[in-house]
Amino acid sequence: MIEIIVLIFLSRNIGYLAQDKGLKPGLWKFYVVLAWILTEFSVAVVGGMLQLEIVPILLIAYPLAFVSYLILKTMLKRMPDKDEWINDIGSSNEGI
Repeated sequence: MIEIIVLIFLSRNIGYLAQDKGLKPGLWKFYVVLAWILTEFSVAVVGGMLQLEIVPILLIAYPLAFVSYLILKTMLKRMPDKDEWINDIGSSNEGI
């Protein structure tokens, strides 16, 4: 249950950031949920292949799922703002 609340909070956070960048927030929320689930699934498969117990798998899966969120957030932060190109017009011609 706590995982769902955290996932809602993180997807809402990245949705606001995407909206500030002029991108579709719903798509980026979907990316967060997809990355989170795929990361947990991948760790569960590897943990199952290594025959680990559920607790060590979860102790690895949750931090790695959060890292996948941080990677998406970093990718989104590096994108230009929706009004940034307007502010850059004429800046390269200052010396002319």
